[in-house]
Amino acid sequence: MNQTLTYTPDRKLTIADVATREIVYFDKDFEDKCAEFCQVRDISLLPDLHALRSVHKYDRSKHRFSHQLLMPNEFNQMTITPDRFLFSNKTMDKFLKQDLLLVVEQEELLGVVHFSDYNKSAVYEQTYHRLFKLERGLLQLIEKSGKFQRRNLYPKTDHMPDAPLSAWDFREE
Repeated sequence: MNQTLTYTPDRKLTIADVATREIVYFDKDFEDKCAEFCQVRDISLLPDLHALRSVHKYDRSKHRFSHQLLMPNEFNQMTITPDRFLFSNKTMDKFLKQDLLLVVEQEELLGVVHFSDYNKSAVYEQTYHRLFKLERGLLQLIEKSGKFQRRNLYPKTDHMPDAPLSAWDFREE
């Protein structure tokens, strides 16, 4: 899982691109510290150090953890593979049910991903790039419709062959 992600506009981001590899496991000897960790990060569970299919759920109202052995369907709901695309419907569905997912591959816990990991700069950059491409495509479609005509606000120069600012004039029919 990549901790220093280099932005590439046309590559789809995956869970591995935003997941955290430094995992905090539940430890009974440090239950107070684990509770504080969950409160500060607004998470509701910590993985068990000794068993992949066990978690410790934090109850905010009681300020306690409860051990839970995950049944196969629960394990599937709480885990995600590192190659899953960030914006796939299945990924979004998992985050609607659980705020923290365990990143697992071949029965090995590789990291965790929290919905707040979508705040990383590479996600913003890719989202901006895709919105920019959509806007450019819409502008081209509008121009081809013949009802609007683009006019440049600044003349083209050698150092700036494509004038960056333009306006749209409505054509009277």
